[in-house]
Amino acid sequence: MLKPLAVLTLACAPLLASAADLAGVWKGTLGKSSITACFNGAHGANGSYYYQRILTPIQLTQANASEPWAEEGNTGFWQLDEPQGDTLTGTWSKTLGGKSLALALKRADSDSCASDTYNNPLEAVPPAVTVEKKTFGEHAYQVKTQGGQVTLKLEGDGPAIEKINRDLARLDQHLDPELLQKIADEGRRRRPHPGRQLGPRRVRESRNRTPHRPERIPLGQGIRCRKR
Repeated sequence: MLKPLAVLTLACAPLLASAADLAGVWKGTLGKSSITACFNGAHGANGSYYYQRILTPIQLTQANASEPWAEEGNTGFWQLDEPQGDTLTGTWSKTLGGKSLALALKRADSDSCASDTYNNPLEAVPPAVTVEKKTFGEHAYQVKTQGGQVTLKLEGDGPAIEKINRDLARLDQHLDPELLQKIADEGRRRRPHPGRQLGPRRVRESRNRTPHRPERIPLGQGIRCRKR
């Protein structure tokens, strides 16, 4: 038989939300910031959320039902009450037991984190672009990264370099330095020599042609004059 103090403690303890109850997509506020959150429910005690002005997902996990939800890297903790219909409340804190901010959410979709409701805003904004300048030997090039796509661009001028860069722009894989060396050397080999106007065929013909030399006339075998 439970003692009166134990009964009072159970009666006052808040009902925490279970993973199954949270399944779906929720929109609302964390403090004063607008957020979108999702929970996978029966698929596992995990979820995700993002600030609507930043659109960078932050993973959420729960070790067991009696513990709060933890952000990836333990950068924050969610203490969620049991949902009341499509309304969810709770608190967010940077550290366990620290100063908290209110969570107020409304269910926007009953589907999991794979739903369009959660992912469409993320996919509508292109990933940030970073450009890193590098060198390999005497060749300078740039590595452009956008999301999971990586492209390479050689620095320099000329038709050959421009053509190579057009081909590289269509690739979505990182090129290793050995291949970069071959590409750069090929571009240099194909670059026309300054001042050369002849095509490849004429250049070959001009190189194979034997230069004309005037025929020498031996002494004493010059032009003879007839005697009269």
